[in-house]
Amino acid sequence: MIRRFQSLDEWKGSLLRFPMVVVFGFIAAALSMYVNRMPYDQPTMMAEVGIYASTFGMLLATVVQVAYERFVKAGSRVQTLGLQGVAGFGAVVYYFFASRTEDFYSSHLFTRTNIAMFLLTLLIIWLPSIKNEGLDFAQSFRIWFKAFFVSAVYTGILMIGISLVLGGWSILISNVEGELYWDIFSVLIYIFFPWYILSQQSVFIRPFIEEEGKMSSDVSKFLDILLTKIFIPIVTVYTVIIFIYFFSTLGNWTDITIEIVMVSYLVVGWMVLFLVAAIQRPFVVRFTQIYAVAVLIASVFQIYRSVIYSNVYGVTMSRYMLMLFCSISAVGAVLYLIKNEWLPLVLAAGLFVAMMPPVDAISVSVASQGKIVNDIIADYPDLITHGQLQLTPENVEQLDETTVQKMKQSLRYLDKYNELGRVSSIPEDFDVYQDLRAFDGVDTDDDYDYDYGYSDSYYFSAHLNFDEGSSTAFTSSGGGELVLLNAYDSPVTFTALGKNFSHEIVDVTSLQVTDKDSGEVLTFDLSGLEDLTEAENISLTIDQATFSQESDSYTATLVVQDFSIYSSSGMDSDRTGSGYFILILSEK
Repeated sequence: MIRRFQSLDEWKGSLLRFPMVVVFGFIAAALSMYVNRMPYDQPTMMAEVGIYASTFGMLLATVVQVAYERFVKAGSRVQTLGLQGVAGFGAVVYYFFASRTEDFYSSHLFTRTNIAMFLLTLLIIWLPSIKNEGLDFAQSFRIWFKAFFVSAVYTGILMIGISLVLGGWSILISNVEGELYWDIFSVLIYIFFPWYILSQQSVFIRPFIEEEGKMSSDVSKFLDILLTKIFIPIVTVYTVIIFIYFFSTLGNWTDITIEIVMVSYLVVGWMVLFLVAAIQRPFVVRFTQIYAVAVLIASVFQIYRSVIYSNVYGVTMSRYMLMLFCSISAVGAVLYLIKNEWLPLVLAAGLFVAMMPPVDAISVSVASQGKIVNDIIADYPDLITHGQLQLTPENVEQLDETTVQKMKQSLRYLDKYNELGRVSSIPEDFDVYQDLRAFDGVDTDDDYDYDYGYSDSYYFSAHLNFDEGSSTAFTSSGGGELVLLNAYDSPVTFTALGKNFSHEIVDVTSLQVTDKDSGEVLTFDLSGLEDLTEAENISLTIDQATFSQESDSYTATLVVQDFSIYSSSGMDSDRTGSGYFILILSEK
């Protein structure tokens, strides 16, 4: 399976076939280097979106080229370059809209693009095999899978080898900056890796002919052992575990634990089926038939389970995609058993539906979650004060545990996708973290909701925005000695001014410095840092990061370098504070 390294001619050939893929690879690598070298407190969203758009452009350009080779018999180089240019223009237009989308990673555009990228990947594999006498879908899948595997191996070897060389140079000769490692990794990931995958592909003409030196669809001895000795036993055991779970939870249809593993089970299983299609040994054939039946049964079970749960807690994007994929798998299992080649079309149609409004995953899910909250408000009008939703410990006491869990999960989900406006009477200043504290006294079983990937946990971080090499005016109280502190909720002893002191974080947001001999205490109140922003992170100016305090014997100035607050449950009772500080302490 591991083939010889490609010759220069093969690399040049793939460059001529897929020029925009290489161009976008260079763009993504350059932007990745830029992001890596930017200070961590500087905005890099435009560059990050550029990397994402470049990846989208690489997939789009590859789809255009394989479709052109398959369906255009006598094309010219001008036509090829023209179509590649169209794909490039499409990626540029996408970047134009994506870079202007507020909160891009929580936007509908980001969600739909992720689905679109899965669809493009499927089309890259499927289009060359459509009515092609020399290439069916399983063969095409094996070619691309093997090319991906080989490219990943070579890329990984190069990354390890170059890291060892640079590490040796850094230790023995002169220091090598850490950024250089990621610069090289960026080149390997965004340029070498996709380019090498494409250099292994034969031209996808009809009838398809595997070119000498290119990746073939045959199952090598190495791949045969990998599939029959490792993957088939793993999938078999996994199937047994899935069915044990199903039968052990027949009386509890609202148990959704399996949702987090069901998709991976189906994906790995289908991959194995397509990879072993060329192996005709009896036990392999029996495995494929039994697995197809198992997929059909498991998919129907899971669809029913997800529908029951959705009737109570609503549809989410992950549950929508799970039900869609299970439906496709159920249909696909039937098609597979009757040797039908329509499975890729069914999958492509499902992915297309999942990203097209108003029936796409995100539109359906936010509408469902918004309806849940609105229905609860209609059933419990006491939650409304002066025409707006106001959650208080008093008015939420009337809600039962299930209703509380539904409301908390739905509000979090809508907040995650910036869709709180779907809730009637929602106040403009509604803050999910702060307002849901009204439920702190109500026990629910949603400490971590696998369905949303959303936890009750709370995190806040404030750090000093001060670039290396720059300077700013700074005044401390009375000079003194400088001490670097790493403070948390336990006392730590240090020496300054010839005396013993201790410091610790008390009451989450206060740094307390104590003279251990006299008992004098200096307390710095840091609670105001949380009030400076509604976001999880904030960059502090030197003025915002500086606090002064004095006692009978001491004057002190504290500079916050980095301060964070964390709560695993989101409740005040388990909030903890910690951070790094500079303390300038002097005697009066």
